[in-house]
Amino acid sequence: YYREEINQGRATKVMLYNYGTLLLGLEAYDEAITQLIKAVAIDPLYGNARFNLGAAYVNKAVDISAQYNVLDDSLHANRTNWSARQVTQAEASLRALYEERKNLFQQAIIHLEIARERSVDPDATQGICRVLFQAYGHTDQRAKTEEVRSCAAL
Repeated sequence: YYREEINQGRATKVMLYNYGTLLLGLEAYDEAITQLIKAVAIDPLYGNARFNLGAAYVNKAVDISAQYNVLDDSLHANRTNWSARQVTQAEASLRALYEERKNLFQQAIIHLEIARERSVDPDATQGICRVLFQAYGHTDQRAKTEEVRSCAAL
């Protein structure tokens, strides 16, 4: 339904938000990000869309972290058995995954900060702060991490 309405040019910010949220729940992060970006383009102050867009970036970054950890574990377990070329390739892949994860967290922060500014519900604000806490931590922003700690009730 959402795809058809969007393709027919009848997309509203709420429709794009709902579709993006549905995709987020299905763990289709790239598609969710695309739809939520469209919702935010219509209304840059749409706090719910900003929060879910930030969450989609964080969830994608967490998936990248899992890939990073698997590859890192494999490298440590097999370094002595692998050729120098295999080790070099694994290390390059680790660097690329690290940078991708960091960039995703940085993208999340942009949207989460706006969502936090727009939030009027204390429970929603606490949830936003918890996700910000995680994103700040993964981007080595210690002062910002400490700043949201109390807001996140951690």
